[in-house]
Amino acid sequence: LIARMENMRVVVSTLLGAIPAVGIFALVLLLFVIIFAILFMQTFGGKLGYCLDPLYSDSVYESRVVPGYNNELEQNDYEECMALPRYNLTRYNTAGVELTDPRFADPNDRYYNGEDGYNMYTEFPQWVNPDFGHFDNVATSVLLLLEVACLEGWPDVMYRVMDTDLKRNYINPYWLSTEQDPNGLYGQEHLPNTYFGAFFFVVWIVLGCFVLLNMVIGVVLDSFNQIKQENDGLTMMTEEQGEWVKAQKAIMASRPLKQATPPKEPWRMPAFTLVTSNGFDLAIMSIIVLNMFFMCITTWDPSPFNDDIKVLAEITNVSNLIFFVFYVVEMILKFVGLGFRQYFKDMWNQFDFLLVLLSALDIAFSSNSVTLPIPPALLRVVRMFRVVRILRILKTAKHLRTIITTIRISIPGLYNISILLFIVMYIYAVICMNLFWQINYTPGDISPFGGASSPWHLGEAFYYSNDNSNEGDFVNRNANFRTLPNSLLTLFRCATGESFNGIMHDMMAGAWGSNRLRCCPTCGAEIDGELNDSCGPAEGFWSLLLMLSYTIIMGFIILNGLFIGVIVDNFTNIGSENKAITVESIEEFREVWLMFDPKGTFTIPSHSLLVILQKLQPPLGIADVKPPLSRAEMLQLLGKLDIPDHGGQIHFLETLTALSHNVCGVPVPVCDTTRRLQRSVQKIPVLSKLEKPQHNALTNYLVSLLQSRWRGYVMRKQYADHVGDSYINDEELPSPHQLRTDPHGTSASDVADTRQAKNNRVSPAPPANGLGGGGDAS
Repeated sequence: LIARMENMRVVVSTLLGAIPAVGIFALVLLLFVIIFAILFMQTFGGKLGYCLDPLYSDSVYESRVVPGYNNELEQNDYEECMALPRYNLTRYNTAGVELTDPRFADPNDRYYNGEDGYNMYTEFPQWVNPDFGHFDNVATSVLLLLEVACLEGWPDVMYRVMDTDLKRNYINPYWLSTEQDPNGLYGQEHLPNTYFGAFFFVVWIVLGCFVLLNMVIGVVLDSFNQIKQENDGLTMMTEEQGEWVKAQKAIMASRPLKQATPPKEPWRMPAFTLVTSNGFDLAIMSIIVLNMFFMCITTWDPSPFNDDIKVLAEITNVSNLIFFVFYVVEMILKFVGLGFRQYFKDMWNQFDFLLVLLSALDIAFSSNSVTLPIPPALLRVVRMFRVVRILRILKTAKHLRTIITTIRISIPGLYNISILLFIVMYIYAVICMNLFWQINYTPGDISPFGGASSPWHLGEAFYYSNDNSNEGDFVNRNANFRTLPNSLLTLFRCATGESFNGIMHDMMAGAWGSNRLRCCPTCGAEIDGELNDSCGPAEGFWSLLLMLSYTIIMGFIILNGLFIGVIVDNFTNIGSENKAITVESIEEFREVWLMFDPKGTFTIPSHSLLVILQKLQPPLGIADVKPPLSRAEMLQLLGKLDIPDHGGQIHFLETLTALSHNVCGVPVPVCDTTRRLQRSVQKIPVLSKLEKPQHNALTNYLVSLLQSRWRGYVMRKQYADHVGDSYINDEELPSPHQLRTDPHGTSASDVADTRQAKNNRVSPAPPANGLGGGGDAS
């Protein structure tokens, strides 16, 4: 699949290219993590453990052990826990056999589990570490510090560390000291490690997360930009050459704007003028915003005695009908003014038509107590997206337009990355479903259709926790790997960083934390007469390998690297004001071109070029240039631009390219990128249908100017012969009425051409219908 898609190959190469850069920096990160792991191990090692006493978990101290050191017996909490009377939980495996059955300790039984049998899963109390981990050795300290640096569940870890005893190990963590506890901890000595615990965690969060992990993201972004430049062929170019190549890409992607064509019928003109005006669009946007306000007052309250809710509901229903009428009137006016063909050419109009149609169906069905398959509230919310249209009217909203343009341009790139994200997620989902589908298994959890049903049980307490099921705090009926859809949803949740470590801990072996209460070697599903293990495999090795690698690839490289890299790169290219040719400059050119080409045909008469330059602001144009250019300088500029003339016509992209080249054009080396640009030139719309250029726009202009001067000379000569005078000043030129009666056939247009030449008006103004008010420029 990846080999057949060129864009996907680029994304995958970027991913693979970013891994070595991340790997090198990971060594630096690991060095700092090991240093802090040793520090945390020396400071908090042996202090997070507690007495797991399930039958007494609802007591004041969550077990029979009172936190603190017993000075009379010189006994810590671990020794006190191990000295308590032991008991067995009544638990059964999937076959209904009680876990205390002696066969599990019989070497001749196929389910033999050592001399102690299933004592770890049934005999309590036991001294265990918390489910989130501990600092008893370097390995687990490194793992826990990495999880804290990822900001996953770090407050729980910090508060647990703050509850540990300041002086001694193997004391149950407890948040009150001996003096603060109402019972005085029954004489036990305990002083929480409040300040030191908080200080160490704040330091590690700042250094580990805000500095080190963000540097990893920075390395990924830098690698992404480097690989992108290599793919674009910019690594061997200077900064000016790279800027010119990027400008050419933006130019090739540009297309002329289009303006609505006025109707031929006079009775439709008022509607056309109305719907193509900016005021009409602003009015519709105001109605949409007002509609949003009325949607915000919707409130749900189950109380039958709340009359205010009924009044608000009635107001909402009436307002929905009123706004629906407004939208219908808007649609009808556009039908009349634009006509059906022009109306449905606009994507926004298609969107509006669909919403109006569905709203009408909703109102019709609601009156007959029939409901639509789509929630009507959803239709009203979707309509709010029309507010984005206001950005095309607000020309001054530069930053908002930049953000919207960034989103629009980023979508194709994000599409390819999303495909890669799904492929990686699918691969991990299949692996996790095969390795961890049985984690915390409860009979009845997996139905033939992939859903969950009520677990069966044997009258007595069949399972210990969670309402007679083996569900954990993280791997449960909502998040699990029992089916492919559940696996994909769980991994998507982990990709966002949400509780990935909690799921990873639940996937570890039964000896980890309190997992022993929710699994056993024969508590999994029975397949081919064999009972499977419902605990994690290989002492947690596979869960650590898969979840950590998945978090690095998905969380740091794809989501925080590639996704953000595409958006930041596009935003930088679009919103940067340090470039010679900005998006705003190109948009201004399109708007000026629209005055002369309202139908978006890509071509205009060559003699309009100089007027376009006079209307464009720098850097593309010469409007408001101080001091103003003389006629000779304007002609020199036309010669420098060298825009091809196709039988008296100039092309949109050729003109924009020439203007941009005049600003920042530089010679570029031949590479794959420039070859692709050359190929894209061959696909320029309309260009192949035009006459091959024999000269440039300057030549056409000079010929037109010469013809105009010659006609003026002939006119003056004829008039001089007619009145018997040798020279006629401009003030003595005949009136148009006199010329209409001139027997030599001199026309009023000849006089107009002469006046234009005398007043240095080098080209005619745009046609009147090209300056029509505010049509749809999409």
